[in-house]
Amino acid sequence: MESGASSVIGLGCGEGRLAAMLLGEPQIKQVCAADVSVAALEKAKQYLRYEQMPPYKKEKLTLMQGLLTYKDARFAGFDAACVVEVIEHLDPSRIPAFERVLFEFAAPKTVVLTTPNTYPICAAVFGA
Repeated sequence: MESGASSVIGLGCGEGRLAAMLLGEPQIKQVCAADVSVAALEKAKQYLRYEQMPPYKKEKLTLMQGLLTYKDARFAGFDAACVVEVIEHLDPSRIPAFERVLFEFAAPKTVVLTTPNTYPICAAVFGA
C-alpha cells in the first residue's frame, strides 16, 4: 500500500478475496476481515484455506462479525480501511450511520471505498 499502512480492516469482507491479497503483502502486519454475515465469514474462511494456513498468516488475520452501521470499538486502530463494493448493499437511510462509523469512530488514516459505477445512490449521497 502506498499509504504505508501496516494494518488493514476490510469492512464487508464477503468471501475474503481482499484479505487473501493483503495476507500476501509483506508490509501488512495485521489484516482484519469483518462482515455482518456469518455465512460470508465461513466462505471467507474456506476461500482463505484457514485450516491449512501457515501459522504466521493465521497470526496476521482476524475474522470478525460486525455491523458497519453501529459503533464497534474493534473497528478502530487500523491504519487503513477498505470498503470494496459494500455501500450499495446498505439501505440508503443507513449511509449516514455508516459514514460516522467509518470516518468518526474507526477513523483510519486511509480509506479505500469502491462501488459499482452504475449505482445511483452513491452519486446522490457522495455528490458525484
